[in-house]
Amino acid sequence: MVLRSIHTDEDGIISTICVGMFDFFKQRILENEAFLEKARSNMLRMEMVLGRELVDQVNVTNVQNMLMRFLVKNRIKQDISTRKQVEVYRKLIESIPPTRTLIEQRENENVELVRKIEERSEAGGGVIAIREQMSARTVMSVDGVEGELAPVEHGVEVRSDGQSNLIVKPNVATEEE
Repeated sequence: MVLRSIHTDEDGIISTICVGMFDFFKQRILENEAFLEKARSNMLRMEMVLGRELVDQVNVTNVQNMLMRFLVKNRIKQDISTRKQVEVYRKLIESIPPTRTLIEQRENENVELVRKIEERSEAGGGVIAIREQMSARTVMSVDGVEGELAPVEHGVEVRSDGQSNLIVKPNVATEEE
């Protein structure tokens, strides 16, 4: 990101500038981890109700057979008085394959996001280039590393060192940027 200059705000509010995908990727990973925790907890509950063996064997093509096996094993009759109970077990068994698929997708997405974070940090990450001056204190976040910078009278480049520090160097940006 290239900025010509940053000036003070009339109300004294500090400007915040963010570049890089690190924060987005990190937030997405946290969302996926929260989802995975809930989904795994739900799978454990299904195992408690249906039995681990049945849960392990259920797939998209054998849901009906697994329901019948469960009903026979637990001697649940298929009459009018137990119809609601049978329907609940059917829905529970039907939810196993999509839950497994979602868990796998979110795990794979997290692996890909971690790979992207590592790839971007190795490539040098984002840069904020200020060509002329920064006349006000400004909060900057580069690839998830945030810091408050003091005013400067000349151009600078702001980068993250990949750890937890912002590096401020004299600006070497060109007009093509």
